[in-house]
Amino acid sequence: MTVGEVEAKTAGIDWSAQYAERRRVQGRYRRVWNLPVKKRIWDVARGYLPHGGSLLDVGAHERKLERFVKRDAPEAEYRSMDIDRRLPHDYYSLDDIDRPFDLVVLCEVIEHLPLVEGGELVARLAALTRPGGHVLLTTPNVFCPGQYLRDATHCTPYCYDELGGLMLLAGLELPDLFRIYNAPAFQRALRLGIGVWLHRYLGVDFAGTIVAAGRRGTEESERP
Repeated sequence: MTVGEVEAKTAGIDWSAQYAERRRVQGRYRRVWNLPVKKRIWDVARGYLPHGGSLLDVGAHERKLERFVKRDAPEAEYRSMDIDRRLPHDYYSLDDIDRPFDLVVLCEVIEHLPLVEGGELVARLAALTRPGGHVLLTTPNVFCPGQYLRDATHCTPYCYDELGGLMLLAGLELPDLFRIYNAPAFQRALRLGIGVWLHRYLGVDFAGTIVAAGRRGTEESERP
């Protein structure tokens, strides 16, 4: 790749701001091991979906998240958006969405985009969130071998602090961060109890997914 190609791909990135926001996240979560572990993405999303609230699932594909909403929060409103018109969705473009949601979820999409486009997408999702609502992003955990590299369509790896920094740059408040690890009870207990020390020593993680949940400020807190 030539210098010109590198400059074209990174145009519009404020590297100083990005580094500063990443450091803010590191101030709260110094290492990946400081991130609490959840079993499923829905376990995280459910905590940010108010009773009777609305959820927008972006990049929903087969709408797998919908079944959890119907099971655990039937009073909530679920809407999906995906560019694949072969599957039934409420929206096929972000441009079609003309209303805000309490929770906007983007699962395993951000890593498929270049860094600049990823930042622009997060900003658009933040704009689709009600004041006081949340944007939830997930991405493969780069500390878990193979999770990012197993898909040739991945183009931007995000460390947990970089993902959180991206949300801060989009105007969201300092995000909560989690790791996702789901396994049979014995294997889970072994990893979380004893195996975690070996993983720490080796510098690799067993949790395959990172989740970041950033909050949009209320109208009052957004005023200068």
